[in-house]
Amino acid sequence: MTTTKPDALRGPAQEPTLRATRRWGRRRTVVTGALAPALLAALVAGGGGWAPLDAPAWTLTVALVALTGTAVLASYVPQAGQGLRPDVGCGPCAAMAGMTVVAATVLVQSAPHEVPMALTGLLVVAFGLYQRLTGAAQTCPT
Repeated sequence: MTTTKPDALRGPAQEPTLRATRRWGRRRTVVTGALAPALLAALVAGGGGWAPLDAPAWTLTVALVALTGTAVLASYVPQAGQGLRPDVGCGPCAAMAGMTVVAATVLVQSAPHEVPMALTGLLVVAFGLYQRLTGAAQTCPT
C-alpha cells in the first residue's frame, strides 16, 4: 500500500522536476527549433560530413546532440515578462552548463563517424541540460 505525501510535505528532490516543466516556454521552444539545424550542420561538417546511409547511428546521435545542445543554449533565453536579461543563474554553474555544448562539439568532431564519441557528447550535453532544467545552478554554494 502506497501513500502519497501532501504538497506541503514533499521534499526538495521532487521540486526540480516541477519547476523545470513550468520554466520552459514558447520562446525557448522556438529558439531550440531555430538553432538546432545550425548546430547540426556544424557538428556534421566537423564530424566527418553528412552520411545518413553509411553511419545512421552516428547521424541520429549527432542529431540528438544538436537538439539537446540547442535546448541548453535556449535555457538562457529569458521567459516572457522577464525583459531582455538572460536567465543565467549562478555564474560558474551557468557557464559550465553552456560549456557542455562546446565539450560535446569537440567530442563529436574529434572522432568522425564514431558512435561512442557521439554518445559521450550526448551524455555531456544531457548533463548540462539536466543542470539547467533542475535548477542545480540556483543551489550553487558560490
